[in-house]
Amino acid sequence: MNYYRCYKHYRRKHDIDILADAVFKPLVNAVKPQIKGFMGEFSINLLLNFLDSRKYKVLSNIIIQSGNSTTQIDHILVSNYGIFVIETKNYKGLILGDEHSQYWTQVLYNRREKLYNPVNQNNGHVRALRNHLEDTKFPIYSFVVFNSGG
Repeated sequence: MNYYRCYKHYRRKHDIDILADAVFKPLVNAVKPQIKGFMGEFSINLLLNFLDSRKYKVLSNIIIQSGNSTTQIDHILVSNYGIFVIETKNYKGLILGDEHSQYWTQVLYNRREKLYNPVNQNNGHVRALRNHLEDTKFPIYSFVVFNSGG
């Protein structure tokens, strides 16, 4: 009888493990990039909020309609010095690329991943913001911030 209870308990636990592998792991893997991105943006937002609020206005997670599409800007910093459009990247490893390349490479351990050039991405954000603001006299600056907490 004891053997049967132990086996039944083991079998139930084994079935739960199979369910977790089949359902929860793919779900976690699907949302992991969004969670990492959110954490990177959140940490930069915390730093930006330390700026003097009388001189700087911080806007985060801004969606702008641009033609038939929308663009999401991580952070906009407005000050007397201009408007700063900040794209946050939360990557680990070595990042290789230059401002003119279409793609950059992330090297993590012995794995290489191709990623879209964040400078080009943020230049698109700046264009969308400039179109949205129309005739702004303020200069708009593009910044890409890497947070290695990925």
